[in-house]
Amino acid sequence: MNTTIPAKRKNLTPQARRAQLVDCAQILFATKGYEATTIGDVMAMAGVSKGGFYHHFQSKEALLEALAERMALQALATIEPILEDPWLDPFTRLNRVLRQLRIRKSETAPDVGKAFDAAFQPGNIVLFDRIRRAITAIVAPVISKVIADGVAEKVFDVPDPESCVEIILHLNAAAYDAVSAAMAERDRGERGPALDRLYRMMEMQGIAVDRLLGLPDGSLTWIEPGTLEKILQLPAGESSAR
Repeated sequence: MNTTIPAKRKNLTPQARRAQLVDCAQILFATKGYEATTIGDVMAMAGVSKGGFYHHFQSKEALLEALAERMALQALATIEPILEDPWLDPFTRLNRVLRQLRIRKSETAPDVGKAFDAAFQPGNIVLFDRIRRAITAIVAPVISKVIADGVAEKVFDVPDPESCVEIILHLNAAAYDAVSAAMAERDRGERGPALDRLYRMMEMQGIAVDRLLGLPDGSLTWIEPGTLEKILQLPAGESSAR
C-alpha cells in the first residue's frame, strides 16, 4: 500500500479526484483505523472542500465501498494471468489461484504484510469484512468456473461448485482471530504459540479444501513454510522451524 500522502492538487479531473480520495482513505484507514477516521480527515488530506468530497461520495461508507472494490479488482488482476494460461489443467490452475489469493507470493509477502497490519488492527474489522465481501463477489465466479471445468474433466468431485467456492473463500475470515493473535505476539517481540496455531489452522484449512473438492489430503498447496513469518514481518532469525 502506498503510504505517501497524495499531493493536494486543485486541478484534477473528476476521475483523478475520486481516485485521490480513495488513496487518502486507504492511508487513513491503515493509520487511524476505519472507525476513527472521519470524512473531515479525508477532506483535509486530499485538500478538498466539503462539497468537493460529497460530489464523489455520499458517506464514509460509500468511500469504504470504493476502496473495497479497488482492492478486490487488484486481487482479480493478480490471478488473471493464471486464469488465462491455456496450458494449465484445472487442478494446477485452481492450486495456483488459491495460493495467490491466500498469501500472494512469498517474495512479495512484506508488501502483503502492510495490508495485513491495516486490516487486522483494532477498529478495522469493518474494513476487513467489506474487503472480504468485495473480493468474494468478484473472484467467486471465476473460481467457480475453474472448479466446474475440473468437475467436467473428473478432476474434482463437487456437486455444487458455487457453494464450494463460497465456503473456500469464507475460510479466510475464519483465521481473523488467529492472525490478530499472531500480530499481537509479534508486537510484544515474541514468536511462539500464536504463530504455531496460525500455521496449524492454515494446514487444516488446506485439508478441508482438499476434502471439499474430493481430493486426497495434502493435494493443494495452501501455505508454504516461512511465508507467515514474511507476511508478519518477523525479524530475521525468528522464523519458524517449519
